[in-house]
Amino acid sequence: MEKNGIGEGGDIRIATSIFSLTNGAQLLAVTRGEGNAGNVQIRASDAVNIAGSTFGTGDAGDIIINARDNIRASGFRQFENLTLPTAVFSVVASDSRGNGGNIRVNTGSLFIEDGARFSVSTSGQGSAGNIAIDARDAVVVDGVNRVGFLSELSTATQEDASGRGGTITVNTNYFHISNGGLVNAQTTSALRGGDVTINANKFEATQGGRIFTTATSQGRAGNITLNADKINLSGRNQRSTSGLFANTTSTASARGGNIQINARQLDVSDRAQISVNSQGSSVAGDINIDANRVELRDNAKIIAETTSQDGGNIFIDNANLLLLRRESLVSATAGEQGNGGNVNINSKFIIAIPKENSDITANAFEGNGGRVQINTQGIFGTKFRSQETDESDITASSRFGVAGIVNLNSPDNSSIQNNLSKLPQNAIDTNALIANSCIARRNQQNGSFFITGSGGLPTRPGDVSLSSYSTGDVQPVPSAIELTKLPTQQRPWQIGDPIIEPSGVYKLPNGKLVLGKEC
Repeated sequence: MEKNGIGEGGDIRIATSIFSLTNGAQLLAVTRGEGNAGNVQIRASDAVNIAGSTFGTGDAGDIIINARDNIRASGFRQFENLTLPTAVFSVVASDSRGNGGNIRVNTGSLFIEDGARFSVSTSGQGSAGNIAIDARDAVVVDGVNRVGFLSELSTATQEDASGRGGTITVNTNYFHISNGGLVNAQTTSALRGGDVTINANKFEATQGGRIFTTATSQGRAGNITLNADKINLSGRNQRSTSGLFANTTSTASARGGNIQINARQLDVSDRAQISVNSQGSSVAGDINIDANRVELRDNAKIIAETTSQDGGNIFIDNANLLLLRRESLVSATAGEQGNGGNVNINSKFIIAIPKENSDITANAFEGNGGRVQINTQGIFGTKFRSQETDESDITASSRFGVAGIVNLNSPDNSSIQNNLSKLPQNAIDTNALIANSCIARRNQQNGSFFITGSGGLPTRPGDVSLSSYSTGDVQPVPSAIELTKLPTQQRPWQIGDPIIEPSGVYKLPNGKLVLGKEC
C-alpha cells in the first residue's frame, strides 16, 4: 500500500519445506497510506530478513513464522555505505499513527546468532507490536558479530513515541543466551517500556548473556518475569556481565522495573548479577525470588540499589537453602541522600563461610539504613554487625545517617557452632572395654558358650556381614517354680580355664559399658 493509497494491504503467504532469505534481502508487508498492512506468513529454517512496517495511519501487519523443526537467523550483509543484520522487524515509524504488527514464531528450535535480531519498535503515535515465541525444544540467542551487531530479541519505545512498547514472551524447554546475546526492552519516551516473560524448564545466561529492561526518560522500565525449574547465571565477557537487569539511566525520572523469579534452583556465579538499579531521580524496582534453593558463588550479586533515592527491595521466599560463597552479595543499598532498602529472607537454612566476606546489606550513605528481616531455622557463618568487615556480615548501617534495623528470627544454634572439636589423636584401648569376669544373674546355673567362625566376615563376598553374637537381648524374669528346678550351680570361672568370648555389651552401675558374658 503506497503513501497516498487508501485500503488494506495484501497478505503474503509462503509454505515450503525450506525458505531462505539472505544477504540483505527483505520481505515486506507495508502500508504508507491509510489502510492496514497485510500479514506475512512463512515457513523458514534458514537466515531471514523480514520487515513489517507502517508509515501512514494504518496498522502494520503481523509476521508469523511456522517451522516444524527449527529456524536459524544469523549473519549480516555489508553494502558500500550500509550494513544490514539478518533480522525480523516490526516498526511503527515516527510519522505514523498505526500500531506495530506482532511477530509470532512457532517452531521446534529458534537460533538467533552472529548479530541477527528479532525486533519490534515504535517511534510514532501507535504502540509497538509484541514478540511471542513458542519453541518446543530450545531458544538460543548467541554472540556478537565482527561489525558489532548483538544477537538479540528486542522491543523499543523511541523518544518521540506516544505508544507503549511491546512485550517479549518466550515459551520453550531450554533457553540459552550467551556471548553478549541480549533480550532487551527499552523505553526512551514518556511511556512505559515493554515487559519480558520467559517460561522454560532450564534457563542459562552465560558469558555476558543478558535479559535487560531500561528506561532513559519519564517512562517506567519494563518488568522481567522468569519461570524455570533450574536457572543458571554465570560469567561475563569483555562487553557485559551475565544476568537479569531492570535499570534506569541517569537521565530517567521514572521508576525502575521489577524482577520476578520462580524456580526450583537458582545458581548465580562468577560475577553474574540480578540487579534492579536506578541511576536517575526515582527509586529502583523490586527483586522477588521464590526458589527452593538459592546459591551465590564467586562474587555473584543480587542487588537493588539507587544513586539518589531509597534503595529497592529484595524478597527471597520459600527457600530451603540460601548459600553465600566467596564474596557474594545480597544488597538493597542507597547512595547519597536515599535511605537503605529492605531485604526480606525466608529460608530454612542460611549458610556462609565466615572468612569469605559474603554479605547481606541494606546500607545507606547520607540517609538512614534500611531493614533486614531474616526468618530461618538455622543461620551459619555470618552474623549481624554494626558495620561491614572483611568477614561475612549482615548490616543495615549508614555512614552519616541513622543505622537501620536487622531482625534475625532464628533459634539459638550457637551450641552447634561452638561445640565442634577435633577428634582425639589416640585410638580407644579396646582391652579396657572387656570385663575381666562375666556378669552373672543370681540363683542361676553357670553355663558355657563357645563361638567359632569367620571373625565377623561374611561367608561369601556377596553376603551381608552378621554379628557373631547378640547385644544384650532382654530375657523374662524366671518364675519361682523355674528357679526350684534349676540344677546345682557349677563353680565360677577360674584362671587357667578356657577363655570364653563375651556374649553382650552391658552397662555397669557407674555408667561404663563393658563386654561380658551373661552367666
